[in-house]
Amino acid sequence: LAETFAKQATGTRSDFADGYRELGVAKLLQGAFDESAEAMEVAESLAPHYADVIADYADTLVHCSLPAMALRKIERAIELNPLGPDTYFWTAAGANYALGEFEASLDYIGQMADPNLADRLSAASWAMLGHQDKARIFVRRFREGNPDFDVDKWLSAVPSKEQWHKDLYREGLKKAGF
Repeated sequence: LAETFAKQATGTRSDFADGYRELGVAKLLQGAFDESAEAMEVAESLAPHYADVIADYADTLVHCSLPAMALRKIERAIELNPLGPDTYFWTAAGANYALGEFEASLDYIGQMADPNLADRLSAASWAMLGHQDKARIFVRRFREGNPDFDVDKWLSAVPSKEQWHKDLYREGLKKAGF
């Protein structure tokens, strides 16, 4: 339904960046990575200073397993909107994690207003840095609200274009104790 409405919006107004943005998000959630990135590219070209569009494009690029490109985009969004929502910093943290920059990932999580939202990513980052004690703190905190969390079940629902990307996240989560 979201895809249908987004296509209606872009059909009515081909210069409407938010229509392409919503189409990109819908396509990402369907696992249509290339179509998602294409829609986000159009959205950004229509609104090159719209931080939320750029941030969503960055998120799409993370899920497309293009973390270096994603990091450049999200840094631009943060530059445009330094008081942006936690999702900006979460996206930057995820891009850094995928690049193997685990300390940088934790630094971005630390900038979130509510870093508890990224407890899984914090646990994985600390584990990949070899700090099991710190990783387990985040595992315990996350499990308090999600006692039935299963890594493989969760990763099967997370859209990622490349298997290496899921494997890296799985490795960190398993090392952390999930």
